[in-house]
Amino acid sequence: MSRAAPRRQTLRFSKSGDPVIEALYRTHWGCPQELSERRKRQRLAEKASRAPELVVIQPLNREWKCHRCGKNR
Repeated sequence: MSRAAPRRQTLRFSKSGDPVIEALYRTHWGCPQELSERRKRQRLAEKASRAPELVVIQPLNREWKCHRCGKNR
């Protein structure tokens, strides 16, 4: 059993329905700093969702130690 989606009327912001006036009401202005903050959060979320890059380290001398675990191999 499937139901058809209800038909929605186009929102109208002015009495006249003049396309120019309607376009002005539909235009949203935002602060560039807010937009850049939003983009920063979006990039951070994208980066966090990616798999980490694999890194291979081949030490040039035997004295080298890992800064995380302290092992030398």
